[in-house]
Amino acid sequence: MIFNSIKSNVDIGSAKMRTQMRMNQSKGRGVVASDVRIFNARVRDEVVVPRSVTLGLPVCLVGEVEREDTVRDDYRNVMREILEMEPRAREKDCRLASTV
Repeated sequence: MIFNSIKSNVDIGSAKMRTQMRMNQSKGRGVVASDVRIFNARVRDEVVVPRSVTLGLPVCLVGEVEREDTVRDDYRNVMREILEMEPRAREKDCRLASTV
Protein backbone atom coordinates (compact mmCIF):
# COMPACT_ATOMS: atom_id res chain seq x y z
CA MET A 1 0.00 0.00 0.00
CA ILE A 2 1.23 3.46 -0.87
CA PHE A 3 -0.07 6.63 0.75
CA ASN A 4 -0.82 8.99 -2.12
CA SER A 5 -1.80 12.66 -2.43
CA ILE A 6 -0.64 13.64 1.06
CA LYS A 7 -1.27 17.31 1.81
CA SER A 8 1.76 19.26 3.01
CA ASN A 9 2.28 19.53 6.77
CA VAL A 10 -0.20 16.72 7.51
CA ASP A 11 0.78 14.04 9.99
CA ILE A 12 -0.37 10.66 8.68
CA GLY A 13 1.07 8.66 11.56
CA SER A 14 -2.28 7.72 13.10
CA ALA A 15 -3.80 6.89 9.69
CA LYS A 16 -0.79 4.71 8.96
CA MET A 17 -1.19 2.87 12.30
CA ARG A 18 -4.93 2.29 11.72
CA THR A 19 -4.24 1.00 8.23
CA GLN A 20 -1.51 -1.33 9.50
CA MET A 21 -3.88 -2.67 12.15
CA ARG A 22 -6.59 -3.39 9.56
CA MET A 23 -4.07 -5.00 7.23
CA ASN A 24 -2.91 -7.29 10.05
CA GLN A 25 -6.52 -8.24 10.83
CA SER A 26 -7.16 -8.96 7.16
CA LYS A 27 -4.01 -11.11 6.93
CA GLY A 28 -5.33 -13.27 9.76
CA ARG A 29 -8.61 -13.82 7.90
CA GLY A 30 -6.84 -14.51 4.59
CA VAL A 31 -8.43 -11.47 2.92
CA VAL A 32 -5.10 -9.96 1.86
CA ALA A 33 -1.74 -11.48 0.98
CA SER A 34 0.47 -12.46 3.89
CA ASP A 35 3.26 -10.19 2.64
CA VAL A 36 1.15 -7.03 2.24
CA ARG A 37 2.83 -3.93 3.67
CA ILE A 38 2.78 -0.16 3.68
CA PHE A 39 5.52 1.39 1.59
CA ASN A 40 7.87 3.80 3.33
CA ALA A 41 7.74 6.09 0.29
CA ARG A 42 4.66 8.27 0.00
CA VAL A 43 3.46 10.67 -2.68
CA ARG A 44 2.55 14.22 -1.75
CA ASP A 45 -0.35 16.21 -3.12
CA GLU A 46 0.65 18.44 -6.01
CA VAL A 47 -1.02 21.32 -7.76
CA VAL A 48 -1.69 20.02 -11.25
CA VAL A 49 -2.33 21.95 -14.42
CA PRO A 50 -5.90 21.00 -15.47
CA ARG A 51 -4.89 20.58 -19.11
CA SER A 52 -2.35 17.90 -18.19
CA VAL A 53 -5.05 15.95 -16.37
CA THR A 54 -7.33 16.23 -19.40
CA LEU A 55 -4.53 14.84 -21.56
CA GLY A 56 -3.93 12.03 -19.09
CA LEU A 57 -0.32 12.97 -18.40
CA PRO A 58 1.24 11.65 -15.18
CA VAL A 59 1.80 14.43 -12.66
CA CYS A 60 5.51 13.64 -12.54
CA LEU A 61 5.86 14.71 -16.18
CA VAL A 62 4.22 18.13 -15.81
CA GLY A 63 6.68 21.00 -16.09
CA GLU A 64 10.27 21.13 -17.15
CA VAL A 65 11.89 23.04 -14.31
CA GLU A 66 13.98 20.82 -12.06
CA ARG A 67 13.12 21.57 -8.46
CA GLU A 68 14.21 19.79 -5.37
CA ASP A 69 11.81 17.62 -3.44
CA THR A 70 8.91 17.39 -5.89
CA VAL A 71 6.19 14.84 -6.54
CA ARG A 72 8.46 13.49 -9.28
CA ASP A 73 10.96 12.59 -6.55
CA ASP A 74 8.16 10.91 -4.60
CA TYR A 75 7.37 8.62 -7.54
CA ARG A 76 11.07 7.90 -7.98
CA ASN A 77 11.27 6.92 -4.31
CA VAL A 78 8.32 4.55 -4.80
CA MET A 79 10.10 3.02 -7.79
CA ARG A 80 13.31 2.55 -5.81
CA GLU A 81 11.41 0.87 -3.00
CA ILE A 82 9.76 -1.52 -5.46
CA LEU A 83 13.11 -2.34 -7.03
CA GLU A 84 14.60 -3.01 -3.59
CA MET A 85 11.88 -5.55 -2.75
CA GLU A 86 12.91 -9.15 -2.43
CA PRO A 87 13.10 -10.74 -5.89
CA ARG A 88 10.58 -13.40 -4.84
CA ALA A 89 7.94 -10.74 -4.15
CA ARG A 90 8.60 -9.00 -7.49
CA GLU A 91 8.40 -12.30 -9.40
CA LYS A 92 5.10 -13.12 -7.70
CA ASP A 93 3.67 -9.74 -8.72
CA CYS A 94 4.86 -10.23 -12.32
CA ARG A 95 3.22 -13.68 -12.51
CA LEU A 96 -0.06 -12.23 -11.22
CA ALA A 97 0.09 -9.37 -13.74
CA SER A 98 0.74 -11.76 -16.64
CA THR A 99 -2.37 -13.84 -15.84
CA VAL A 100 -4.70 -10.84 -16.00
